[in-house]
Amino acid sequence: MKRVTGWAIGGSFLRLRRTYKQDPQSFGVQVAEELRQYGVLGIKLGQILATRFDLVPAGVRKELALFYDQLEEVPYTSIEEVLQSEWTEEQRARLVLDTTPLSSASIAQVYRAKGVNGEDWVVKVVKPTSMESLTQGVADLKRVRRLMRLLPFVRKYVGFVDQLTGVLLDELNMLQEASNMATISALCSKVRMPAVEWGLTTKHILVMEYVEGVALNRVKSSQKEIANQLLDMFFDQVFTSGVYHADMHPGNIRVHGGEAYLIDFGMVGYLSNQERYDLGVLCLGFVLRDERLVTEGILGLCPSEIKDPVRLRSDIFRCVIKYTTFQLGSIDFESSLQDLLGVLGRHRIQINPKLTALVKTLVTLQGVVSSIDGSLSIVSMITGRQSLIVGHMIKVKGYGVLGKLLNT
Repeated sequence: MKRVTGWAIGGSFLRLRRTYKQDPQSFGVQVAEELRQYGVLGIKLGQILATRFDLVPAGVRKELALFYDQLEEVPYTSIEEVLQSEWTEEQRARLVLDTTPLSSASIAQVYRAKGVNGEDWVVKVVKPTSMESLTQGVADLKRVRRLMRLLPFVRKYVGFVDQLTGVLLDELNMLQEASNMATISALCSKVRMPAVEWGLTTKHILVMEYVEGVALNRVKSSQKEIANQLLDMFFDQVFTSGVYHADMHPGNIRVHGGEAYLIDFGMVGYLSNQERYDLGVLCLGFVLRDERLVTEGILGLCPSEIKDPVRLRSDIFRCVIKYTTFQLGSIDFESSLQDLLGVLGRHRIQINPKLTALVKTLVTLQGVVSSIDGSLSIVSMITGRQSLIVGHMIKVKGYGVLGKLLNT
């Protein structure tokens, strides 16, 4: 496995540049191969790049999306070492783990377990190899970051390195994931999720209740009510708590008794009060088909100096009209967002990484929702949740917000 150094990155860059010139069709495959050579750090980097619509071409993102598939398992003996090191004998005696993992991701493995009283639990354990590799990787990234700040042509990517470092530190810490779940559970009444067993949760072990049911992608019958539940969950998280599940693919959604539950909160997004206010302005701008509000929301989330504001509003208006009149099942949502990001790029608006993460989550959620109920539209997704959005905007800016909306 390669260390992340200036020389290693330079070598990878030169090889990729040569591949792009000689065989552009295989460029995405080569990018994936280069990243794999950096081990777990490269896998996590690939997973993040797969979500960056503003930085990475579609062909490359397609290859990097494969990094989310089932990954190599580590032996149970390695997992048991973590359990023995972080649990007391009394804690260890409370659970009996099935030694065959339910799943294996880049950082952790997940097991089913039985409590002493017969209760069902899920135990998520950070792989020892991931701890070692990512601890070293974070230290390497910090050194590379210092170098990047000295080079003007890569300085603009420092924010991305910061994002990667933050993701790695959060995903290594199971207490952070448990805290995210507790925050969302306490503030968001519409979100259903497993309860955390705090008495057994440590920095590298997360224990939570086992949720009955099946993954959404295995539900045979169409359940339109599930689509509305998922939208309610997403908007409730974003506008109520500011912490949201950022990986709402079908495998992370379980259905039991006609109700949807979210699992695996390893990847979450965070939005401040002001960022949620700006997002609310943007959302209501789409509902009202008002390019001024959409523009205001975008510039609030991505502050930039605009040389031609009239042209920007005109370009945004075309996007708004084009994509608010169709049902979700009849439009390519990702291409629609690409069009909007293209407009921002032409006007030299620097994309906020938080907005990119939110866009990625929306693309995933849209795919899930439209597969259940293709009759929904972008406008109808937002319209049914306007009171939640406006309520947060009033909380941040006061009742003067209503005057702004009434004057549009």
